[in-house]
Amino acid sequence: MIGIGATGRSVVRYLVPQVKDLCVFDKHPDSEAVSALVMEFPEVRTAFGDIDWAYINAAQYIIMSPGVCPYDPMWQDHHRQKMMSDIELFAHAVSAPVIAITGSNGKSTVAALVAHTLKKLGYAVALGGNFGPPALDLLSQDKLDYVVLELSSFQLALTSSLRPQVATVLNYSPDHLDWHRDMADYLQAKQRIFSGAQHVVVNREAPETYSHLNPTVISCGFGSQEPQHPEDFGLRIIDGACTVVQGDKPLIKQSALEAPLTFQLLNHLAVFAVLDCLRIPAASYLPAVGGFEALAHRCAYVGHYDGRDWYNDSKATNSAAMLAAVSGLATRYPHIILLAGGVWKEKDTMVFPTPLARHIQCVILFGRDAKILYTMWHEQHDCVMVKDLRAAVAYAATISAEQAAVILSPACASFDQFSHYQQRGTSFVDIVKNGTV
Repeated sequence: MIGIGATGRSVVRYLVPQVKDLCVFDKHPDSEAVSALVMEFPEVRTAFGDIDWAYINAAQYIIMSPGVCPYDPMWQDHHRQKMMSDIELFAHAVSAPVIAITGSNGKSTVAALVAHTLKKLGYAVALGGNFGPPALDLLSQDKLDYVVLELSSFQLALTSSLRPQVATVLNYSPDHLDWHRDMADYLQAKQRIFSGAQHVVVNREAPETYSHLNPTVISCGFGSQEPQHPEDFGLRIIDGACTVVQGDKPLIKQSALEAPLTFQLLNHLAVFAVLDCLRIPAASYLPAVGGFEALAHRCAYVGHYDGRDWYNDSKATNSAAMLAAVSGLATRYPHIILLAGGVWKEKDTMVFPTPLARHIQCVILFGRDAKILYTMWHEQHDCVMVKDLRAAVAYAATISAEQAAVILSPACASFDQFSHYQQRGTSFVDIVKNGTV
């Protein structure tokens, strides 16, 4: 087992009763994770720092934590042939039907929405994978009707045996190019989710995610336009109101879903499509989705302070997620202050569409790769580089006009100044609410 995080410990927990010779490796282990592992499994061999290559060479299988890149030169080709993800182990053991969800953005929200809705409809459901408990920990739950998995490209790249009842790739944009070899490799990893799926759900506005498929295997699709296929879900203006439709059939007004931003509405459309594959009628969705709390750090409204609305979108770790959030706010606010920065993961440059650029009053940049973002954006916008997130919030408060929106939507990973995006978002909310502004 390579890696001692939550996934690694779930693998050990699963394998200990079955495997006589198991060793856990980690080059830079977290002290708390080490203590937890040793306390729970004192009999398991561990190697921290240097890797025992003799053991690796003799091993039958190598289980990789999602954050460990198998393309690192240290892993030779013969090692890669033995590599697998925790999801590969899970696929051989799970008995309940699996709903598998991936995408560059929105996959956690859609997975949580699907699980929440199914539970409200009376089904026994487990939710996990890349979001929530590791997949292998879900196997301890008995008599499940469904398992909903949110899957990353890291996990899918080393998975070949998963056969979901429903599978979908929500969208596709540049991301994790510090892990994958290139964009083609990243896309191919995402597409592996369709292999052996009983029902395939596609985003009709992202044809590159499913162009390799025979159209006959596609069960239904979704998108923000009017559907071109009778089984697809989309939007249509009916009597002046934006309405969710399936084919020509009106279902629910957008206002009833409480999803004012386009990307939030697309999340709901994806859920409609997944439920349709399970033969759950659309009419059941609205009552069942009630009570769903939006996931933290995803364009979440922080509050109204000093005449300004503040939004926490720390989960936006790539440019596509940031553009989706800012585009949504641009439909409601004439002026937007964007706080961005951290570890830039994309190889290509990115510019704002001209109509959207007009709404951005200023971009405040912080973190390791602030200069990269400044180089890309300073000709389009007023850009300012500051030391850290606290300084960014303070500066935003001095320049933003009343009735403006200030959004933390970094377009970058958080690992330069924070442990993860959750810590970054929580810090932002604390700074905003505790009087810094």
